[in-house]
Amino acid sequence: MVSKSNENFEKVIRNDPMLCLIADVLGKFGKGKNYIAGLYLLMALLGLRSPGVLIASKLPDLTSESLFGALKAKFVMASHRSGCLGNALILYPAMFPGRTIVLEGIPGKSIGDFIREKKYTCTSLALDVLDMDLNALIDDFSALSDIKEKKLKRIFPGALSNSVSSVLTAIFLRGEFDFVEDEDTFEEIKKVSRNIQEVSGVQAGRYVLRLFSGGNLARKAFAMERFDFVSNLIPEVSAIVGVPQNYYHHLGVWEHTLEALSLLEKILDNPSQYFKSWGERISKHFGVTLGSGFPRKSLLAFAALIHDAGKAPCMKVEASGRIRFQGHHMVGAKMADAIARRLGFDRKSRKYLVSVVGNHMELGFLLKEGETDLSRLSFVRETGSNCLDIAILSLADRLATRGVATTDESLKRFARLVTRLVSDYFWYHQTKMFISYKEARNVTGIRDGSVLREMLFDLKVAMRQGIIDSKEEALEFLAPQSKGKYIRE
Repeated sequence: MVSKSNENFEKVIRNDPMLCLIADVLGKFGKGKNYIAGLYLLMALLGLRSPGVLIASKLPDLTSESLFGALKAKFVMASHRSGCLGNALILYPAMFPGRTIVLEGIPGKSIGDFIREKKYTCTSLALDVLDMDLNALIDDFSALSDIKEKKLKRIFPGALSNSVSSVLTAIFLRGEFDFVEDEDTFEEIKKVSRNIQEVSGVQAGRYVLRLFSGGNLARKAFAMERFDFVSNLIPEVSAIVGVPQNYYHHLGVWEHTLEALSLLEKILDNPSQYFKSWGERISKHFGVTLGSGFPRKSLLAFAALIHDAGKAPCMKVEASGRIRFQGHHMVGAKMADAIARRLGFDRKSRKYLVSVVGNHMELGFLLKEGETDLSRLSFVRETGSNCLDIAILSLADRLATRGVATTDESLKRFARLVTRLVSDYFWYHQTKMFISYKEARNVTGIRDGSVLREMLFDLKVAMRQGIIDSKEEALEFLAPQSKGKYIRE
């Protein structure tokens, strides 16, 4: 029997339109032929709906054909899933955007054999699609008890089968749901983590970005480091664990990184709280995918994970005892490029990481030097579409810096600078110039493109400052002798 604490289970599965349609479609095959299994059931027991559904089928060909037609799947991708019985088909139903169905064939096998392959007790659950009842759950390994107590336990010694996917599952369960592993499971996860070094760079990179595509970024990063996933895959980040900081910081470098990740997630989850006028546009910006196929949000989270990697090699302790990390952002940019290459990131994603990591200190320098309309717009122009990402990471980074030498007023000043920069970014990219490049060339007589572009940029700064508000004024700004008149060639 399932305790009353799991009463949301039926509500989740009975109110999931995709699951209900799956049950209707597969009903013709009768009981004992198709089962819902794994993470979907775990999340349902926690009162959550998983975007993906795993189906174990004794009639995989017939089942896939039926689902493919009924769900109007855009395409089907066949793959071999290590540690699972048989092949797997991944369906992407057009009727339910953003959701997936993974179909694994188990002909000639029992459902008990199948769930034994799920590695951890908390995911070793199954339910016949024609018997969506709590009491019909197949629980051969005390999954319900472990879920209730948030325990992460291997099903048996050696259950992880040297499978990297089992480590990813552990990071996800610990990060997303705060499951805690027992000692034996912990040691086996760490042992299996070493196998990430044998995985191709591209695959390893996709593993990491997939982990950072959801929420609970700091908890996932903590789990990655705890399970030696970081040390085996990104040793540059592992090197900052235990590195202390100066009196501007209240945390060591690694702990600061975790807090910056947590604050970054908070900002991205509700940008309107920090940037009232731009929240919707910021959300749209971070939903766009880059060359990696992952949204900017995932790459920015990864940039946050590695943004201070340069501090370990740059650390210097002065005679006074003060710790400095001068130039760590520049060293970090080179490290970001090396990490991205090793993980098989495409050129666009590599350039993105180098830009964000390399510029994450620039706003602090800008503030120290006395920021102006010119200096902010210059930064917007130089960093292009990455400006917004750098600004928001910089804000999270600064808010995670609260040592005895950091004042509340200094944090507020920095936040105001970021707000002005975000406003400048959207203004710069949405405001049309009063005159075109060709018109500017004609009225000035200048043929040197670089000189002319600088003049047009100065004009745009003047527009931002409110000095120029018409085409006539723009023409006279560029060529006073024209008296605001357009001279044709």
